[in-house]
Amino acid sequence: MKKREKEKIVYKGKYLQVSEELINGHIFERVVLRSGVHILPIEEAKVLLIHEERPHEKQARWKLISGWVDKKGKTILEHAQEELAEEIAHQAKIWEEIKIPSNEGATVCQNIHYFIARGLRKMSHPPENPDSGKILSYRWFSQEDLKKGIMEGRIYPSRGVLLAYLYLDKEFDRK
Repeated sequence: MKKREKEKIVYKGKYLQVSEELINGHIFERVVLRSGVHILPIEEAKVLLIHEERPHEKQARWKLISGWVDKKGKTILEHAQEELAEEIAHQAKIWEEIKIPSNEGATVCQNIHYFIARGLRKMSHPPENPDSGKILSYRWFSQEDLKKGIMEGRIYPSRGVLLAYLYLDKEFDRK
């Protein structure tokens, strides 16, 4: 891969940056999203998804618990723990990061940190969820539930949901 000849930032917002880059005589656009966390609560070969109202998407959808890495002084894991607490008022006893290769340098770069959370327990005094979205409900999905929801168009097959689907397959192999 040849070195980039010239990069010009076209837009920089709270969540993403758009640049144009001159590479080998051609202009390419690049979008870099702020780092984020996605949490896969896993118990007994099921993953917990939230049904969240998404005002900016003008709909509600089933998705992983997630959030931006946007607070100085907090680790990536602390961001994940905070999202679990804010979105479903739970803590997890065991945390494991799933190492996913970075797509840094891609046309659309998403630096997402994925965590498995196990041993969930309800919090007696959870923090308030400051996000504009509203959690309508949450429920546990088996791998078959995910497949059916995706095929019926009820669950968007996002990168995180597909990872959960694959991870649950790994869970079944462990038994």
